[in-house]
Amino acid sequence: MDDVNPAFKYPPMVSTQSNNRHVCGGSLWNGNTEITAAHCSTGIMIDNTVKVHRHDLSKTNEDEDGKVYRVLAKIIHIKYTRWEKGYDIAIWKLATPEGNRTNLELDDGSLGNVDNTLLAGIGWGETKERPRTNILQEVKLPFYNHEQCMKDYEPLSRDIQNSKTQICAGCPEGGKDTCQGDSGGPLFAMKDEKKFLMEL
Repeated sequence: MDDVNPAFKYPPMVSTQSNNRHVCGGSLWNGNTEITAAHCSTGIMIDNTVKVHRHDLSKTNEDEDGKVYRVLAKIIHIKYTRWEKGYDIAIWKLATPEGNRTNLELDDGSLGNVDNTLLAGIGWGETKERPRTNILQEVKLPFYNHEQCMKDYEPLSRDIQNSKTQICAGCPEGGKDTCQGDSGGPLFAMKDEKKFLMEL
């Protein structure tokens, strides 16, 4: 993964925090709604907040003109379980509207269906060089079709891949991916200067 450059080029990206520590990524949508992973929304999550307009988490919110929002409610997909990964999505409602400055669109299924379309995975998760990073990272991953994905990752894919709710993106040769700490964060497609949320 590489440092996001320039900083703040992905306004929808947020840091999902527990007790003032980054635990997962997320995407801000419609001002007061974060889209993140269901598994980031369960278990022991204390004093949840969402940090908006952040790049370097070692800096203060004031340094980066960032904001911190309390979480009013978490809505976890009704079909999500620890064993059913195909519905690993949750909505967090924020206490104060941020305003829709993030320019985030939701994909209607038309963008992520062409092999080798490059998608951007974003996060503050672990990298090969270091555990967790304070600087927001990105990696470009090509989309590839469900049939090829199932073939390449058999038999693992039978347990984790749901073609109705998930897509497959990655480098068959390896070496590039998101990692622990990036969970819940976006996989973006870009079109006409807009960011389309493809997957978490």
